[in-house]
Amino acid sequence: EIALDTSWHPASSGQDVGAADGQVLSNTAKLDALGWHGVALDPLLKNFEGRKNTRALQAAVYGEADIEVEYAICPHDPNLSGVASHLTCYRDQVLHAAQLVRLRTRLLADVLHEMGAPSAIQYLSLDTEGSEFEILRTFPFHRYSFGVISVEHNFQEPLRQQIRRHLEANSYALAHSPQWDDWYVHSSLMQHNQKGSHQHEECNGGGQPQQQYHR
Repeated sequence: EIALDTSWHPASSGQDVGAADGQVLSNTAKLDALGWHGVALDPLLKNFEGRKNTRALQAAVYGEADIEVEYAICPHDPNLSGVASHLTCYRDQVLHAAQLVRLRTRLLADVLHEMGAPSAIQYLSLDTEGSEFEILRTFPFHRYSFGVISVEHNFQEPLRQQIRRHLEANSYALAHSPQWDDWYVHSSLMQHNQKGSHQHEECNGGGQPQQQYHR
């Protein structure tokens, strides 16, 4: 599992891009229940009524602002919906019966600015059915940083490696790869964890340090 260091920022906060369902297969529902505050962004939002600490906003987050994109709504599973030109492993399945709508795009950084988000945010969940790299590609990491980022990849190459190279270039390290997601940790947290591990080792007479982050 990914261990979060809540001292990295005094207020626990998380952003969920491609949130879709507020309960089913949600990466942030448990965090909301634990009192974390955050924003959930998706063109199709449902089951957020019980999320007391989450602001749900209908938005088509993309790598360019204020352009029209064709968005494919999957009728039998809305969680598979996404920008039509970026759909990957479920592309044929979705487009076969999809309702296509035109949506105006937003930048994630613009939404964070408008909502007064802190510059240091603990967690970002990114699951947009194929447009994840496009969103990250233009994101200003010099303005906002995240303790942990989880990105859905669905084993699609070269997108998965493009995402990894881009995040590594912006001070994130791959820490865990459960199923179809890759989890990245900011270098400041990795250094803090390594320092804590060394201290633990010294206190225990040079024994093997415990590993808090796993590949």
